[in-house]
Amino acid sequence: MKIAKVCGSLLLLGVASCLCAQSTIDANPKSCPKIAVGADVSFLPQAEAQGSVFRDAGVVAPGLQILQHHGYTWIRLRLFVHPTTLPNDLQYTIAEAKAARQMGFRF
Repeated sequence: MKIAKVCGSLLLLGVASCLCAQSTIDANPKSCPKIAVGADVSFLPQAEAQGSVFRDAGVVAPGLQILQHHGYTWIRLRLFVHPTTLPNDLQYTIAEAKAARQMGFRF
């Protein structure tokens, strides 16, 4: 089993935008109703299928679950028209979109 050394390679896009006071965000990021936090998870299913393991405070958990736990509400998925060595075809992307949608993520 491989352990993912750098989640940053999967989370290429991390964005936070909020109209609340900074102290409110620092105290509880979920308390700000105008916050949008997102990540590009295009290769997350591939990494997990290849045996990458993600941990949150030492506990193994699926990548999307970890993101959700930390207040992420948006994801980006890339679709490649002619993938030759990449898995990001329509079927792969739709499957990941459905899984994320069931967890409440927005696109």
